[in-house]
Amino acid sequence: MQRKRLFALIAVTVYGFFGISMSILAPLFPNKAFAKGLSRLQIGLVSSGMQISAFFATILFMMIMRPADTFFMFTAGPILCFSSCILMGVMGYSPNGEIFEILCFALTLTSGVGGTMFVSSAYSIISFANPDLSKSIGSYIEMADGIGVVIGPTLATVLYSMGGYATPFVCIGVFAIILVVIAVMIAPPLNVNEEKSTLTVFAFLKLAIKPYILLIMITIVFVISIFGMIDTMVSPHLKDHFKLSQDVLGYVYLAMGVTYVFASGLSGYLVEKGHGGILFVVSIFCIPFSILTMYLTTVFELLDNLTCFSIALALIGLAAAGAFVPCYLLLEKYAMYYGIKTASEAKVFVSFMICLVYGAGGALGPIFTGGFVFGEIGFANTLLVEIGLLCLGVLCTLPLIFYQNLLGPLELPQINENKNLVDADVVA
Repeated sequence: MQRKRLFALIAVTVYGFFGISMSILAPLFPNKAFAKGLSRLQIGLVSSGMQISAFFATILFMMIMRPADTFFMFTAGPILCFSSCILMGVMGYSPNGEIFEILCFALTLTSGVGGTMFVSSAYSIISFANPDLSKSIGSYIEMADGIGVVIGPTLATVLYSMGGYATPFVCIGVFAIILVVIAVMIAPPLNVNEEKSTLTVFAFLKLAIKPYILLIMITIVFVISIFGMIDTMVSPHLKDHFKLSQDVLGYVYLAMGVTYVFASGLSGYLVEKGHGGILFVVSIFCIPFSILTMYLTTVFELLDNLTCFSIALALIGLAAAGAFVPCYLLLEKYAMYYGIKTASEAKVFVSFMICLVYGAGGALGPIFTGGFVFGEIGFANTLLVEIGLLCLGVLCTLPLIFYQNLLGPLELPQINENKNLVDADVVA
C-alpha cells in the first residue's frame, strides 16, 4: 500500500512539473524571442505550437490508444515533454531569426505531443494503482497543476537570475525526468484491459458535436485563450510599460497563480456539494469583467500601477478556476445524457475533450489575440477583443441556463449499461 501511495505522490508531482514547464515560458520566452528578431505574430505562433500539436495528437490517440498503452504513454510522454523543455533552454544559444523560430516551434510541437500522452494517461494510471482514491485523484491532479502554474514563473525568475535564460529550462527538465524514472521504477503491477475501447474516434466526435457538449467546449475554448494571450502579451507589457527587468517579471504572475490554486480548492468543494452548475455560470459571467479590470489599468492613470495590474491578474485566476473545475463534471454529465455506455468511458471521453479544448483555446490565445491582434492594435485594444470573445462564451451558456437548469444541483444521471454510444438516441 505504501508503494502505491508513493507512486501516486510522485506521479502527481510530475503533473505539477508539467504545469511548471508550461508556465515558465510566459516570463522568459517572449522577451528572448523578441531579442532574437521575432515579431509578435511569430512569437504567438511558436507559443501556440504545444496547443496545436496537442489538438491533433488527441485525435490521433483517440484512434489508436488501448488501455494497455497507458503506461507507455505515461512514461514516454513526460520524458518527451521535459526533454523538449531542456532543449528550449538551449535554444537561447541558437542563431537569431528564422532558425530560432523553426527550432523553437518544433520543440513546442513535440512538447505538446508528450504533454498529451501524459495528460491522457495519468488519471487512468494513478487510478489503476490506487482504486480506492479514484474519486479524489482528479482534484489532486488539478491542484498539482495549479501549484505548478503558481511557482513556475517565480522559480523561472529565480533560476534566470542565477544562470541566465537556459538555466530554468534545463534544471526543471532534468529534475522532472529524474522523477519520471523513479515513478517507473516503483510503479506497482497494473492490471489493465488489453482490448481497445468500444468508443471509436467517430463516436467521440459524434458525441462532441451534441448541442450542450459543444456549447460547453466553445465556452471553455474562449476561457483558455486568456492564458495563451497572457503568455505572449503580459511579459512584454510589464517590461515596456512598467520597465521591469527580467529578474523580477515572474513575481507578478504570482497574483494569478495563487488565487487560481486557492479557487481550485474552493471550487472542488462546491462541486462536491452539487453547486458546480451555478459556479460555472457565475465564473463565466465574471471572466469578462476580470479582463475589463485589466483594461481599466491601461486607460485610467489612477489605476496604472503594478498593484492594480496584479489585482486584475488575481481576478482572472479566481474566475478561471471557477470555470475550469466544474467543466469536467459538466462534460461527463452530458456525455451520459446523450447516451454514453459506461462511467469509465464517460471519463475517457472527458479526458480527450479537455485535451481538445485546451489545444484549441491555447492556440487561439497566442496566435490570434496575443499574436496577430496584439501586434496590430496594441495591448489595451487587444483586451477589448478578448472581452468580446468571452462575451460569446457567456452567450453559449444561456441555453444551458434556460433549458438545462444549470443553476440547479449538478448531479450525474444514471447510465443504462446496455445502451451503446453509437446507437444512442439524440436527446436534444
